Amino acid sequence: MTDPLPDLLRPLQDLDLSRADARAGLRALLIEIERLHPGALAQQAAALELRRAGVGADVAMT
Repeated sequence: MTDPLPDLLRPLQDLDLSRADARAGLRALLIEIERLHPGALAQQAAALELRRAGVGADVAMT
């Protein structure tokens, strides 16, 4: 079985969050992601925080 998470995350790139229907759709999508992959959203948030702090695989160590 393939991992559906990338397919669920892909539409998020093009959402116009100024629209109420897009925000409602986002809520539904986030609920589904969390249902299928508990903790996936927290893991992504932690990765973003590490990247902001300059820590991560994509940061060159000097």
